[in-house]
Amino acid sequence: LRENGADYYWTWTFSHITYSIAEEGLAILSKQPLEGNSCLVSLYDQKESYRRRVFLTGLTEVNGQKVLVCSGHYSWWGQYDFIPEWQNTEKFLQDNPYPLIIMGDFNNPAGTPGYSLVKDSELNLTDTFAAEDRTGSYTVDKNILGWEDNAKKIRIDFIFVNQALRPTKFRVIFDGENSPVVSDHYGVDSELAFV
Repeated sequence: LRENGADYYWTWTFSHITYSIAEEGLAILSKQPLEGNSCLVSLYDQKESYRRRVFLTGLTEVNGQKVLVCSGHYSWWGQYDFIPEWQNTEKFLQDNPYPLIIMGDFNNPAGTPGYSLVKDSELNLTDTFAAEDRTGSYTVDKNILGWEDNAKKIRIDFIFVNQALRPTKFRVIFDGENSPVVSDHYGVDSELAFV
């Protein structure tokens, strides 16, 4: 990024070993300084297990106001791992006083019980897909790793915000139309306003 003239602050945390060789984790990049923190949310803590899941936060400032930005990569509902992971996320965030942004791969498509668990959370979250200015709708359009039997276009990557923020724009990116494909998941992008 620096070589291309872009300066970012960042925080990163390790999740688990992937394919027996790579360290998979979560990162948050910011144009403003941020204070990183992370916690284990899964019931598994073996670094070699793909079932080990962590949650990453970055406390930063936008227009003079503190904002807590979070990233997660959750398990599937069918494994019954998603419920405790989400409950541990809620516990970690229960005393958060700041505008809140939670984003990531939730592995629970919109309209399913896992999605409802997030939407009905005590954190009082809004899916930024609710923005009136919206481009795109799904983030996975075929069978991919972890979704080998998938034959539908599904949305499993989300940006949620608490009631201190309002989504004004939502778009799917890295989908081959708005920008080049860089992963088996498309990305999501949202513009937000303070309430």
